[in-house]
Amino acid sequence: MIRAKFLWLCRHPSAGFGLLALVAGLMAAGTSSRYLDRQEEALRQAAHRVQLDRVVAASSLTAGTVLQAEHLAARAFPAELVPSDSWDVAQFESLLGQVLSQPLRAGDLISKAHVQEVSSPFSQQLLSGRRALTVPVDAISSVSGLIRPGDLIDIYVSFDDRQRRVTAPLLQSVLVLATGQRSGEGSTTARLDQDVYNTLTLDVGPDDALKLLAARQHGRISALLRNPDDHTPHQAAVRGELADILGLGPGARPKQPVQVLYGNRPAGQLGQTEVERLGWLDMPDGFSVGQQP
Repeated sequence: MIRAKFLWLCRHPSAGFGLLALVAGLMAAGTSSRYLDRQEEALRQAAHRVQLDRVVAASSLTAGTVLQAEHLAARAFPAELVPSDSWDVAQFESLLGQVLSQPLRAGDLISKAHVQEVSSPFSQQLLSGRRALTVPVDAISSVSGLIRPGDLIDIYVSFDDRQRRVTAPLLQSVLVLATGQRSGEGSTTARLDQDVYNTLTLDVGPDDALKLLAARQHGRISALLRNPDDHTPHQAAVRGELADILGLGPGARPKQPVQVLYGNRPAGQLGQTEVERLGWLDMPDGFSVGQQP
């Protein structure tokens, strides 16, 4: 029977081609139907997909731009495509005033890695009546560079006095504001070996600032790292001989004039007759009656 059908198709080729076209059409229709069904399902899922509004660049922005409201816009993204460090539209105002660290094109999503806060002036870290003073240090005098902002240190001064080396405490429990150009919290241990600095910026009062400046002129200062819980003051202080050498002593007393006596009476108590009798040659230069020499 199959052979008979084959022979019939050979005698009527047009009918065979028509049958093949019919079969191909049915297969194409089935494929198209399945494709349309899949597209319809995808659109249905997209309609129910969770969307999140995020802050994007409203226009092309260059690095260094201080972000203002006109630089920002909102755009919806599928929740599964939103980076964790992106800015929600509810955080819109938090971006204002921050500096863009890299260029962005219009529509680009803004992440926290794209911006940096404008640092406040260093002077705002100082309390009223305090001063920031920077002093030079080396690896030895800075405890091998292990001092970090926020540490407390004691400062000692070493100098030569009458052919001998003198070391004495100068200031105690001094707050370190910055090491080199880095201020703020200390870094991790992994970063300690990478930090190199040759200055310390200290929080001091005006009087202590004068002591430090005088110590720098007369000798060499060293920093001793102090435990932050150690509040016991050292009994030694800059006084006496050290204070005088640094120019911080009370100062020399005013010289008293030398009193000239004639007999048992001061020269200023002599009358005119006695002065004439004793003679002016016995008087100090520029002396007049009733005047103390």
